[in-house]
Amino acid sequence: METLKNNEIYLTIPERRKLSQAMDSLDMRILRELIKNNVMPFPSPALRKSFRTIGRNLHVDQGTVRNRIRKFRQSGLLKEFYLGLNPSLFGLKIGAVFFDVRPQSEKESLKETIASMDGVLLVCDYMGPKLSTVFCYQDQDGMKKFTRQITRMANSEEVISLNKPFLPCDKLELTPVDWRIISSLQHGDPWKKPFGIVAKETGLSTKTVKKRVQSLVEEGAIYLLAMMNLGSFEGFVPADLNVFYKSPEAREKVVDGLKEYLGEMLVFADIEDRLHSYFALAVPSISRIREIESYARNYDGVSGARLEVLHDILSVRRFYDVQTKANVELPKVADTIRQ
Repeated sequence: METLKNNEIYLTIPERRKLSQAMDSLDMRILRELIKNNVMPFPSPALRKSFRTIGRNLHVDQGTVRNRIRKFRQSGLLKEFYLGLNPSLFGLKIGAVFFDVRPQSEKESLKETIASMDGVLLVCDYMGPKLSTVFCYQDQDGMKKFTRQITRMANSEEVISLNKPFLPCDKLELTPVDWRIISSLQHGDPWKKPFGIVAKETGLSTKTVKKRVQSLVEEGAIYLLAMMNLGSFEGFVPADLNVFYKSPEAREKVVDGLKEYLGEMLVFADIEDRLHSYFALAVPSISRIREIESYARNYDGVSGARLEVLHDILSVRRFYDVQTKANVELPKVADTIRQ
């Protein structure tokens, strides 16, 4: 049976389970290739990897990769991709706030409220009273103001705010042609949209589109982000591990040790901060959660560790869409003034 939500068709949970079997280690390896830009985007060799490229990286044939990705989409695990823009293009930085919500009954409404706030990119919902949000800010005063606002709204008793180091892109000046290409890629699924269609929509040649997209990716200006449905995450428990170091000098040793320990449970990691690291995990069973947290907390050089089970992720595209619309319209305004 199908259900209607926000004008989109969703399969009910029993039907999703009929479409997919429990995820195996190859599923997780393919998933890593698709979503490892989700939290800390860095440039990749191409905006979208071909089935052949993913297969070559993982030593499997491209048909297997194609079938597994099709399964992700049919089961509802992988909803769609969308185009991200480097916030430093606009003189902005990225931060994250982890907090509890009191009373817990206010979590659902607060998630929607936070997702509607300017500059918010993600809202993560964990089991229990915990939420986190990833957002853009201009300076430390802006970071503090946002954190105070969240603390007040959530009536929170435990708040952790973090700067998230990001690939600088503030010296790059995008042209009107670049913005037309970006706008075209934002309309539709950028993973699947042919560059020939982008060329038609922008009035450019396919060769120019390919060249400009490649340049934008290499400069770190654009990247793919994935919208996931954690309710379809069969066979693994999605979880976020936050680790804090006793000193910056301990970081490399801690990261290497934890990566070795986590092995295939590690989906991707954000390890650029001097005093903190974030590890996105797919844990085989709920019974392993506290074991992993205890291991991380007691690792030499670690001052603290928290492992939270992920319940839901709200991906917010509005920031990227608003910035693109403003920059696509700027040349039109300039042309009007000149006339």
